[in-house]
Amino acid sequence: MKKNLLIISFLLLTGFVFAQPAEDKAAILQICIDLPELQQYYQVEPGVEPQNLYVMMHDVSFEDIDTVMKFGQPVLFPDKNEVITDQIDNYFLFYIFEIIGNKARVDLKGTIENIKIQKLSGFTLS
Repeated sequence: MKKNLLIISFLLLTGFVFAQPAEDKAAILQICIDLPELQQYYQVEPGVEPQNLYVMMHDVSFEDIDTVMKFGQPVLFPDKNEVITDQIDNYFLFYIFEIIGNKARVDLKGTIENIKIQKLSGFTLS
């Protein structure tokens, strides 16, 4: 019994240490899509309602995020199958999305308007 309790306690503690709160993930994701270096790739024509921005969930999951916006539209999070099935051409993909303490590291790749983008960045949360 003590052994089971010790294992359960370790698993719970590990979950707390490695869990990334949804608010922190949303804040970092918002910073990433709002990076000044990426703004030139977003084609927004006057008088045309902008389309949703997509972030494909593959190596990193954003299932618990629903507050990130771009152009007044919610960012959508299709999985790989939906990207293929729905023929979504413009999307971001995160290979690394780590938050440790008040620092974050991301490896962001994407295609917007047929332009390949790669950005490896570090951020400090305040």
